[in-house]
Amino acid sequence: MQLQGARVVLTGGTGTLGSELKPLLEEQGSFVIAPTRKEMDIINGHSVSEFFVKGRGRGCDMLIHCAAYTDVPNAQLPANHRKVINTNILGTGYLSSWAKNNHFKMVYISTDYVYEGTEGGYAITDVPRPFCFYGYSKLAGEAFIPTDGLVLRTSFLPRGYWGEDALTKVFTDVYTSKDWVDVIAEKIIGKLGDTGVYNVGTERKSLKDLAVQEYPEVEDLDLNTLDFGFKYPKDSSMRVDT
Repeated sequence: MQLQGARVVLTGGTGTLGSELKPLLEEQGSFVIAPTRKEMDIINGHSVSEFFVKGRGRGCDMLIHCAAYTDVPNAQLPANHRKVINTNILGTGYLSSWAKNNHFKMVYISTDYVYEGTEGGYAITDVPRPFCFYGYSKLAGEAFIPTDGLVLRTSFLPRGYWGEDALTKVFTDVYTSKDWVDVIAEKIIGKLGDTGVYNVGTERKSLKDLAVQEYPEVEDLDLNTLDFGFKYPKDSSMRVDT
């Protein structure tokens, strides 16, 4: 679909990815609506209905769903499972129902953590095997997306993630296709005309390769020295589609 003149609802519009996508969409000529939680609480079906029937969501052409519970270690804790399920699964289901019934396109931002994270080089045809509760919740959310929608499995970090006033150490033995959020956001914009499921990222690299781009003084850290409460992915790199 054409982004020029489109009314685009963007959940998570003030988050790491959403705040990058919003100006890029506006540059394409889209009218972007980024509702606050007060305006539309995605885990409340009535709130979602009110937004699309009476609120700024009326006349929506495209919904880009970035909002999610993304704290991977805390998502693993049983005390937080209900919150993760409500946000990543139930909320996605409510939004998907409106997309289906009102015939607007839904774009779902998923994660590379739907893959097992052991071998790397994952293709979209590989069977997903999440290694953590967060990954399971995002994979479950994918199941709600209409067949004419778009699922983007991706991963990103904000600029300044490593530095003197941020993290000063990085894993040298962890590999990924993630990149800086501004890089990934540009790639997402380029995929919005597609339907189906895609991997979005850049070339396989170690986390250290990424870190030294902005902070050459970063110190080495061995993955085996930390306990995350789950098996941290050693290689979640993907065969990227863009």
